[in-house]
Amino acid sequence: MGSMPGVRLQDHHHLKYTVSLTRVGQQVYSSVFSWGSTGTHASIKDALYSLPNYNSAKFRKDFNGAQREKINQGDPVATFDISLTYKLLQLLCGLKEAGDPAWLTPADTLEYFLYNIKSLRNEVAHDTLHLTAEEMLNKMEILKDLFVKTIRKAGEVFSVLPAQVNTLEKSITTQLDAIRDSPVPLSTVDEYNKEVLTSRKLRLMEEGGYESTQMYDNVCELSVAPWLVSGQRVNVEAVFTPPTLRREQTQIRQRQLSLEESHVAFTDILQVTECDGTEPHVTLVSALSGMGKSTLLKFLLNKVKTNGNTISNVDGFDLVLFLECRHSTFASVEDMAAFLLPRTAAAFHSPEFQKTLFALDFLLVVDDVDELDQTSFSVFLDFIRKVSPASRFLATVSREKANALKQKILSIHKNVLLLEIEGIPEDQIPVMLQRTLSCVSPSVQPEDINQLHDLIRSKRPFLQEHLKSPEILSLIALSWTLAKEQINASVTVTEVIMHVENLFKYKVVHKLMGSSGAGLCAQHAISSKLQTYLVALSGMALQSLVKGKYVLDAEDLEKLTEKCRSLELPDNYMMSAFFNHSTDSDGGLCLTPRVVPFPRILTLLYYAAWYAVQRLRVAPPSTRIRQFLKLQTPLPNESQMNNLRIMMKYLVGMLIVLAPKELHSRAREVVDLLKELGVKTTSQWLEYVEEAKEEQKLTQEIMKEIGDEWEVEEYAISLTLANLIRHRKPKRLVLTTLHNPANYCHLQEVLKSCGCTETTLSLHLYQHFWSEKNDVSDRFLETITTASPQCKLEHFAGRLTGPALLTLPSSLQRLALHITPSSLGALNEVLPSLTSLQMLYLNLDVPTSTPPSTVPPLNLQGRPIVLSVDLWRITEDSVQWCSDIARILTKHYTRLVLRRSELNKEGCSRWVEGLRLGGVTVDAIVLGSTRVLTPQDREHIHNLTIEIGCKDLKVMKV
Repeated sequence: MGSMPGVRLQDHHHLKYTVSLTRVGQQVYSSVFSWGSTGTHASIKDALYSLPNYNSAKFRKDFNGAQREKINQGDPVATFDISLTYKLLQLLCGLKEAGDPAWLTPADTLEYFLYNIKSLRNEVAHDTLHLTAEEMLNKMEILKDLFVKTIRKAGEVFSVLPAQVNTLEKSITTQLDAIRDSPVPLSTVDEYNKEVLTSRKLRLMEEGGYESTQMYDNVCELSVAPWLVSGQRVNVEAVFTPPTLRREQTQIRQRQLSLEESHVAFTDILQVTECDGTEPHVTLVSALSGMGKSTLLKFLLNKVKTNGNTISNVDGFDLVLFLECRHSTFASVEDMAAFLLPRTAAAFHSPEFQKTLFALDFLLVVDDVDELDQTSFSVFLDFIRKVSPASRFLATVSREKANALKQKILSIHKNVLLLEIEGIPEDQIPVMLQRTLSCVSPSVQPEDINQLHDLIRSKRPFLQEHLKSPEILSLIALSWTLAKEQINASVTVTEVIMHVENLFKYKVVHKLMGSSGAGLCAQHAISSKLQTYLVALSGMALQSLVKGKYVLDAEDLEKLTEKCRSLELPDNYMMSAFFNHSTDSDGGLCLTPRVVPFPRILTLLYYAAWYAVQRLRVAPPSTRIRQFLKLQTPLPNESQMNNLRIMMKYLVGMLIVLAPKELHSRAREVVDLLKELGVKTTSQWLEYVEEAKEEQKLTQEIMKEIGDEWEVEEYAISLTLANLIRHRKPKRLVLTTLHNPANYCHLQEVLKSCGCTETTLSLHLYQHFWSEKNDVSDRFLETITTASPQCKLEHFAGRLTGPALLTLPSSLQRLALHITPSSLGALNEVLPSLTSLQMLYLNLDVPTSTPPSTVPPLNLQGRPIVLSVDLWRITEDSVQWCSDIARILTKHYTRLVLRRSELNKEGCSRWVEGLRLGGVTVDAIVLGSTRVLTPQDREHIHNLTIEIGCKDLKVMKV
């Protein structure tokens, strides 16, 4: 027996002890529980919830995810492990409360005997103990004695019949003797290894879960506007407002998802799948800077700790771990595993910790995954490869790096779902304002919130989509409480931030005056010192930005300390004020960490831009901006370039306020630098025109780059765009809105501007086309058609009434309509006049109660028009109705789509057969169903669609 490969005799001795403890010990536990529990409840869960003041929060606290699953499933106690049964013994058998010292105090009590068994079980969860024969015999005798004492004491405490106690005692001792004297076959070695791994998993779940929740206390706090309220930290629950989450834009367009289909509820973030039902291994959440990526993760972790039931599927994980990447590095998978749970990992031998962790089903929440350096990211990918199949990753990533990072994860054959944060929904802005202001002004009144909300709405023409950013909203709200008049006058993002910064500097000056005892006459001197300090700080910010660090390292901190001392400024206070970081009052900066991060990326970008502006104002004309940036070839990576582009926007905004002549003279230089930094699209260029308040020279230089064909996204539909159209008269203009066009107050002004030009216009109102049930697009079409006939409408997507359909111009080449049967007559009437029409896309809104005979066929007159039709929510009961509708409309479709149907394999087959019997042919079919269709089902449906001419079948799970 001792000669078996890889297994020593000492291992067999420990194996016998382990099996005795886990298998026989569990029988002792379950028998004691059966004697002590009342048995009057239908299930263990019912018994728990019958306890005084017991609720779901306590249930989550008492039991981990795997234990809760066993209890919820109603598994018998005999199948529970020692750890779970021990908790139930403490709660449901009338013994001392779990916190009572009786459980830990050596004495002749049932509580102490039960605790002793649990402690011995914990020992086998540590590294394997190699036992000699003598050690094994001694441990087995101790175990037998403990089991017998426990059984007898339980019989005494719970008044069990002596014969029943004697029977159990005899059974237990017989089993222990048989294990002690038995040979050890290989199958038992496997069982032993399984038992040891199970014990280690339970220990890791307990200790790792505790360490994680302790860490959440710090992670789940955030600063409320650190520029204004230094050190003001609150729990994320106090200020979090759920943002709008949507699928990535590429998916929305390729699959032509409706607004409803594209949005994802925050509470479903862990259960949302790809459109075809594929479960992701990794869910990436991308957003622009300041949109609340990190705050979203903090809120999720807080919910895991306090009430995980609000987040779907979170209970299915053994552990929920967190990794903040911005300042994290690791050289190996082993390092990364230990980095996640350092205290728990230290209690294990490293290989055993990694093996046990990878045997668990865990969720790893990762913030700023794109900030990992190249080595650490390679380790991260290797880590993903090695985890259990049911483990999942939820990670935030910057918008500009999301697609590249997604491709890297796909390259290791892991499914990736990419979601995007749009920002705070319009109807939730008052809620967000209320929560933000309440943190710093508990006496805030509803009328204050209403006034502030009115102010924000008044700024929408200027700030546009920036007003969806929690960061910008909080800056406006908090500065509004201090200086309403000044914030009212701010019309660009840069002006808002400049205003906030000025308020902050005013606060710091007065703090320094107070601490030094200086009078008002010293205010100018202190302001001058602060200005000198800020030049040094902002120069370091620019260096950090170019290097992609976003932190100050030890060398920078030392320089700042020296600068403070030379200026006679309190270095500890300056660190606290500008970095929201406190240091020991006696030790100064020598006790600060290796690096100190800027409170927000926006802080870094603002200071970097401010430094460049200060230098430009005194530099000779020959000095180039890129000299300050120290840009080298090759240029920085995409993440750094995006931050440099944002910084340049602030630079432009500051120059137009502080040094407009400097901006005028450097217009070409600014544009060339923006081109190098990757500014390409019309919408991107327009941001700089707006931030510069349409400064003439810069606008001229930017117009040279845009050319005469403009594609404008909704965030760039502004008064600036309307002015540019009137003066620049583009040859072609494409306007696209994904949301309610009523939110864009300058859209009508832009359309009117097109009326006095010969612009070829495309207008895509996608919310009206996909999902709008009340509003119509008539007013926007009317603005176009009543303007000068010089403007030519080429493409249109929206929702029109019958009378508006009759006004469609003959210049249309592509027409996409959300249409009801009542408007089909008007469409048929106008179709012959649309002589240039090449494509017709109908989102057909037809109730299933509509008799097919009342639906008129499309008046296409055999013209070679690409026809695509969408039909919605077809059920098993409406399959034939759907086939009849399709047959009546026309006999041939370029593309036919079922959206959100409830059809299984049989329903889909009946639908296709109905089309075939009706003589309908289709080039391409998209089947969207809420039902799961297996690969075999899809193959069967594919074979049927071939008979109606289909060359392209796509099946989506929705």
